[in-house]
Amino acid sequence: MPPGLNAQQAKEWREYVNYDTSYAAMYYPWIRVADLSDSPQTSKLMPPSGHVAGIYNRVDATVGFHKAPANEVVAGAIELEIKLTKGEQGVLNPIGVNCIRTFSGRGIRVWGGRTLSSDGSWRYINVRRLFIVVGASLDQGMQWVVFEPNDRMLWAKVRRDVTSFLSTIWLSGALFGATKDEAFM
Repeated sequence: MPPGLNAQQAKEWREYVNYDTSYAAMYYPWIRVADLSDSPQTSKLMPPSGHVAGIYNRVDATVGFHKAPANEVVAGAIELEIKLTKGEQGVLNPIGVNCIRTFSGRGIRVWGGRTLSSDGSWRYINVRRLFIVVGASLDQGMQWVVFEPNDRMLWAKVRRDVTSFLSTIWLSGALFGATKDEAFM
């Protein structure tokens, strides 16, 4: 999102762009950081994308790709270009704008985890990322079946391998269900 927009302008810009995909997310507003190229006393505004990419990596390393990259501290942020209210976020969040907000005693945090999709099945970043990882992993892990005879033996091996893989994903907490049968069978 461009810099210099108030919450109403951000809403209008999002509606004007009207980009609909589950493979992208939008974050707002821009972040003020220390400008280390000059004097430690100066600062500059930066788009949030680099900080958010760092949050994705931090969440992946500490919890896993299945956790939403939300309610996370924006490390290195001094302040925000604009301080959003709960009401302003209530307008922006449903249209896929992930707000970054300042919370007293809790710092500056990403306070949204939505994609830009209008499809409710792909509304949340963590759901889309889970399916990306599972799909890519299965695609890579199942390459051995390509030229095998299509028979019962092959399908038994495929079931075994897929069940084993999804069991690992389930044990990591990425799939919900008290049992494997509830989670993916």
